[in-house]
Amino acid sequence: MRLTTFSILISLGIVFALKLFSNTNAEIIPVTGHLISVSESGNTPPIVPTVLPPANEPEITIPKTYEPKKLDSSIDYSLNQSETASPSAEPNNNSDLLSFVEDAKIGSPELTGLYIEDLLSMPIIQQENQQPNWVSGSFNTVTQYYYASLTNTIGILAHNYLAGAYFYEITENQTISIVDGLGNIQSFRVVELKRYQALSPNSPETNLMDLETGEVFEAYEIYIKYYVSQPGETKLVLQTCIENNGNGSWGRYFVVAVPVQ
Repeated sequence: MRLTTFSILISLGIVFALKLFSNTNAEIIPVTGHLISVSESGNTPPIVPTVLPPANEPEITIPKTYEPKKLDSSIDYSLNQSETASPSAEPNNNSDLLSFVEDAKIGSPELTGLYIEDLLSMPIIQQENQQPNWVSGSFNTVTQYYYASLTNTIGILAHNYLAGAYFYEITENQTISIVDGLGNIQSFRVVELKRYQALSPNSPETNLMDLETGEVFEAYEIYIKYYVSQPGETKLVLQTCIENNGNGSWGRYFVVAVPVQ
């Protein structure tokens, strides 16, 4: 089922209670499908949920330290490179950045374009009704992960059989430009390319194994690692899935970039 390719991390982003900004005494309250941030100092406006939580909504606490486990070293979990997804559609890679910026202008500050020189220039669309599991089904479009934006992270999602296939062609130190609807450009430098195997591919709570080190992480650890930025910092994360042996949800692929100084 294609929709489950993102459920592992995206669904986690809406059930964790995180206290991220100690200097503002912000209290993050978990609710069904939402995070509500209530600032005691008045500096941060509250994020109002669109649904009410059930009365018995459990509170999830996150330990302060994480101890990744190791898998059995006798098992071969390596990825067969010949079975990774390959691009299934040509992106619009002929426009230069300035003309792309003009095309991306819509008169509002939301993010509207993803540009990588000589590789791709694609529109960014928002998740429909802020639904965390919704990802565009268009071949030349990527989707902004709404809940990542609440923790200073620009999350960009795409299916590996559509626009996400081009994420595999991104290299370290490459520049990625993010354009908004007002014509502003944010430039990021790629610092990390990371692959994980989902040990239970169809489970939203599956553990993930780092294919380089063999370390196994719980799903919430991965969510925090990639989608929670520290106060005053930001980062760009591109996520798609890895296909292997005909399983489109076999693994997860992350491209991490930081602002160009």
